[in-house]
Amino acid sequence: MRTHLAAVEVNAGNMLPSQKLRLQSLLLACCAFLAAGGLSAQSRAQVDLLVAEQLASRGVADVLVVFDDYPDLTGAADLVTKEAKSRYVFEALRQNALRHEPLLAELRRRGVTVEHLWAANAIHVPASDAQTLALLREARGVERLAAVSKWQLDDLERREADAPDPTHDLQARAPVPTWGVRFLGADKVWEMGIRGKGAVVAGADTGYDWTHPALVGKYRGSKAGGGVQHDYNWFDGVKVAFPGTDDKNPCGFDVKQPCDDGSHGTHTMGTMVGSDGVANQIGVAPEATWIACRNMDRGNGTPTSYLNCFQFFLAPTDLAGDNPRPELAPDVIANSWACPESEGCDPSTYPAFTKVIGALRAAGTVVIASAGNDGRSGCATINDIPARVEGAFAIGAHDSLGQIASFSSRGSFAQDGSVIRPDVAMPGVAVRSSVPNNGYAFFSGTSMSGPHAVGVVALMISANPALRGQVDTIEAMLRRSATPAAAPADDECSIPGQEVPNNVFGYGRGDALEAVRLAQAYVGAVAVSEREEGWLRLSPNPTADRFALELPESWSEAELVVTNVTGQTVLRKRVQQSPTELSSAAWASGVYIVTVSHEGRRRSERLVVSH
Repeated sequence: MRTHLAAVEVNAGNMLPSQKLRLQSLLLACCAFLAAGGLSAQSRAQVDLLVAEQLASRGVADVLVVFDDYPDLTGAADLVTKEAKSRYVFEALRQNALRHEPLLAELRRRGVTVEHLWAANAIHVPASDAQTLALLREARGVERLAAVSKWQLDDLERREADAPDPTHDLQARAPVPTWGVRFLGADKVWEMGIRGKGAVVAGADTGYDWTHPALVGKYRGSKAGGGVQHDYNWFDGVKVAFPGTDDKNPCGFDVKQPCDDGSHGTHTMGTMVGSDGVANQIGVAPEATWIACRNMDRGNGTPTSYLNCFQFFLAPTDLAGDNPRPELAPDVIANSWACPESEGCDPSTYPAFTKVIGALRAAGTVVIASAGNDGRSGCATINDIPARVEGAFAIGAHDSLGQIASFSSRGSFAQDGSVIRPDVAMPGVAVRSSVPNNGYAFFSGTSMSGPHAVGVVALMISANPALRGQVDTIEAMLRRSATPAAAPADDECSIPGQEVPNNVFGYGRGDALEAVRLAQAYVGAVAVSEREEGWLRLSPNPTADRFALELPESWSEAELVVTNVTGQTVLRKRVQQSPTELSSAAWASGVYIVTVSHEGRRRSERLVVSH
C-alpha cells in the first residue's frame, strides 16, 4: 500500500541550490552530533546520517537500535509440529533478549522511553538526546543506530493502485464466488469439502472491521456463545500518532478491539476468509479463522509499527502486550503493504526485518508479501520491505484474463536479474471484497493478490494439517502448482532465454486446486527424534547456564559427547542416570550438537546456548 519511489542517485554536481544547501546542513548536523555526543571514531555501532540530522533539527532522534547477537534458529528445522517450532524460536529469542536487559535498565534509570522489539533483536528509542545516543552507540552488542521516521511525502508523490473501480456498483451483491476465487479453482476445492477449516490466517494492515457480516464469524476472538475475546487475537501496533501526522485518527491509538481507520485492511481480510453465507462469497478460505494487527496510521507506517506486528504474530499477547503465547501464532500472514525509504526502511533497517521474517519462517509461519504497484516504472521495482526481504513470498497481480496487471511490480532487485520476484501471480484487478460499515467494493492492486495467496495456503493446510509449520514445503508446492506463464514479449526484466520462472509472473499464475492436490499427497515430516531407535530430550532448550538430558530407561551407561558448530568437543562423559543435569555456563553462546551413543545406537540433538 506504500508508495514505491524509484531510487535517485545523489550527485552534487546536478543538485539544485536548495538540495546542495540541505546536504551541507546535513553534514554540519552530523559533525555537531559527533561533537556534542563525544563519540569517537572507535565507536562500534554504525550510525545513520539522518540520526544526526534529526538531533540537530529537533534536539532528539527517533532511533531503532539493532543488536548484532541474533541467535541461531536452525534447530527449529528438526522439530515437526508448528507448536514445537514456535516455542523453540520464542524461547531462543527471549533468552537472547536477556542480554540486553542491562542496557534497558540503564535507559529506564535515566528516564528514557524504550520499546523492546526482541523478535527483531532491536529496541526502539523514540526520543534520544545526544547523551542517550552516545550511550547507545558505545553499548555492548549494538550493531547500528538507524533513523526511524525520515520525512513525509507530498500528497502529489502518493500513487495508490488500491483505489475503488468507479465502473462497478460498490454495493452490488454477487450470489456467486468472486472471479478471483473461481480463477484459482478455490470453488472446486470447496466442492471437495475443503474450505479452510483448522487454518489460522493473519493480516497486518490499516486495521479491520471485525463486526462486518462477512468477517465476524471467522474472527478467532468471536466465541460460540456470542462473547468476544480480543486478547491474543488483536494487537494495535499504532500506539501514538506518528511524527508529522495529527492525532485525529478515526479509530484512535492503542485501541483494544479491531478497528479499520481506512478500508484497506477490511478488504484484504475479506479476500482471505470473507463470506456472509450465500450472498457474498468473497473469501478464498471461508472457514479459516483470522487474527490481526494494525501497523499503519491512515496508510502511514514506521519500521517499529511494522516490526511490532511481526513480533505479535510470532507470539500473540494479551491487549497490554504481555504474556506471549507462541502456540497461538498464525499459519500464514498477509502483508499488503510496503515500507519504502521515506518511512525509514533502508539498508540500515533491513537487518531487523530480515531477522524477524526469518524467525517467523523458522517458527513455521508463511510470510506472504504483496509485490508492489510500481510495475509501470519497469524492472527492479520489487524493492521495498517486505517483498524484497529474503524469506518473504512475493505475490504479483494478474487480471481476469490471466494477463499481468500493468501496475504489478517486476523483479529483480538484483542487478543481474538472478533473484526471481515475484514468486507467483494471483488475482489482483477489480477484486470485490468487504469494506467497513457492512459494505463491499472493488479494489485493484497487488494488495488484493497477496490475500488470495494466503487463502490458498489456508486451503492447503485444511486439506492436510500435517503441512502446518512446513514453510519450505508449502512454498515449494505453491510454485510447483502454479500454471506456468511466460513474460510479455516486451519484457526486459527477466533472464534472457528463460521463460519460467521470470520476473513478471514468477513461476506462473496461482492454482488453488492443484496446490491442494499436492497438499493431499504430502506424507508429513518426520522428527529427528523419530528417525532412529530411542530418543533424546534436552530442556530447557534454548538454555543459559544449565540443562537436563533425558534418555530412555534402557540407555544406561551411555556415552555423551557435545561439540560446537566447528566440531570441537566441549564435553565428553558417561551418562549413568536419566535425567542428568549438565552445566553450560562455561560455553560460549551458540549452537551445540549433543550426541549420545549406546550399544551401537546413536542420537543427536541441537542445543542452543544463549547467555
